[in-house]
Amino acid sequence: MKKDSIICFRVSKDLHQSLVKIAQKEKRSLSSIIDIVLTNYVTDRKSFKGLTKERREYPRKGILAPVLIKQHAS
Repeated sequence: MKKDSIICFRVSKDLHQSLVKIAQKEKRSLSSIIDIVLTNYVTDRKSFKGLTKERREYPRKGILAPVLIKQHAS
């Protein structure tokens, strides 16, 4: 989904530090974490109709991959 809007707001230092720690742990930007948190919040309340479509530019393709499982002799 294209991000074409800017929102600016203030938060407590504790909340900011918590979000920064989460972002570092998940190797994401702070902006990305805030976007995920807000999207999950609104989606949980079924008020956000923007997520009904695939967010990717191209949808994932299903694939079948054969798997070989081999046991090692003990």
